[in-house]
Amino acid sequence: MDKPFHRLAKGSSYLLLGNVTSSIVGAIFWILLAKIIDAQHIGTAMVVVALMTTVVSFTGSGIQQALAKYVAEYNANKEYAKTKRVIRLGLIISLAISFIVAVVILLLADSIGIIYSSSEGMALLIALASITYIPSNAIVASLSSIYTAYHKAQYVLLLTIIFQASRLAVAVALALYGLDALAIITGFSIASMISAILGYIVMLRINNHKEQIDANIKDDKISAKSILTFSGFNYVAAGMRTLRNQIGVLTIGTFNIEASALYGISSLIASVIGNVMLSIAGVLLPTASEEGSVNLRTSNPKLYYDINT
Repeated sequence: MDKPFHRLAKGSSYLLLGNVTSSIVGAIFWILLAKIIDAQHIGTAMVVVALMTTVVSFTGSGIQQALAKYVAEYNANKEYAKTKRVIRLGLIISLAISFIVAVVILLLADSIGIIYSSSEGMALLIALASITYIPSNAIVASLSSIYTAYHKAQYVLLLTIIFQASRLAVAVALALYGLDALAIITGFSIASMISAILGYIVMLRINNHKEQIDANIKDDKISAKSILTFSGFNYVAAGMRTLRNQIGVLTIGTFNIEASALYGISSLIASVIGNVMLSIAGVLLPTASEEGSVNLRTSNPKLYYDINT
């Protein structure tokens, strides 16, 4: 097995490539579409995407952090039955929460649309994005955490490339057909669903452990309480961080939907630099959890099993 620093550096490199690719292609995506679609429709789409991104962060980031931590720990101790259980539980929780929130946003679509009264068709776009983009994107984000915990961050980069390429192709094709803001939201939704399906297939191949190697481990139960406790504050922290980045688009759009388009594109260009630190942070948690779990299990087995039962 590679040393922790090597795993951290390797994983961070892939996440950095993914984040930079996402930021650069994302900026190109909006700039290109701004040449095809008028400013009002670009601003409308940006507000909807900002809203959906913020919602996904509040409803999915907690369980994503838990997956990165616990999958790494269980794999380090060869508790593969627990790994499969925590992945299954994590994906179920992520999908359930995102579905509930999607239904709530769907029911509130008209009310939210009234806030942006200067934007035509906002409610329809919010309704479409809520039932398609929120659940699929939550699954993609959870799968990315699982890949990171397995030190397979190259698959996070792969999902990023698939999403960006699909989104660009679908949105540009539909925009040229004349669907305007609907083209953009449809592009996001279809690309996210494609990434979720392909990502899940890849995850099944990575998580294909046929047996539990450590014969001394007989208890394959996991503590759902510990996972939910660990996840709780991360939901708030990650959600607030995303809201901080999206609050400008959401606020400006209530006054001038065209101005939100300019602000959003400028913000995307500026975000490229910040993604460097996020790439390192994304790999740090599973790497530290893995090493800490191994050291604790080796030095104090009783304490380790008390914590995890």
